[in-house]
Amino acid sequence: VVHSRFIEFLGCCLFSAIKIHIDHRSVYSFTSLKHSNNPTAGKRERKDEIYDQFIELLQQNYKRQRELSFYADRMCITTKYLSKAVKDATGRSASDWIEEYVVTESKALLYSTNQTIQQIATELHFESQSLFGKYFKRVTGISPRQYRSGIITSDISD
Repeated sequence: VVHSRFIEFLGCCLFSAIKIHIDHRSVYSFTSLKHSNNPTAGKRERKDEIYDQFIELLQQNYKRQRELSFYADRMCITTKYLSKAVKDATGRSASDWIEEYVVTESKALLYSTNQTIQQIATELHFESQSLFGKYFKRVTGISPRQYRSGIITSDISD
């Protein structure tokens, strides 16, 4: 039962992340079609290229790097330009994307493993369990312990 609930949980998280990514791409495809009489309509806008490159780097590094400057440096652009391009392309800030990846992974680990919160904090390269807890609570509104307790409670009541 727990295994199937975990698969369902991960599927939901993955589906949400993919859906958000696809929804943004669909909007741009529609916009390109809408303006097909424009000679540059077939070309991708720079902001979309930056967003795609950012997401690719994020997928590879979110467990180790949460600083926007890391991604901007790797892309050879300023943090301000990266932030503006991602916001223009998706409607969400680059920092929001970083937080979403880190918190989704945190929730998956809290849900699917018996690792302690300290072990999860270490795996996600937080300097301490305390900093991980503060980060998680700032983004989700609850502590990692409360999140894990809520999962256990809901599993028992089902």
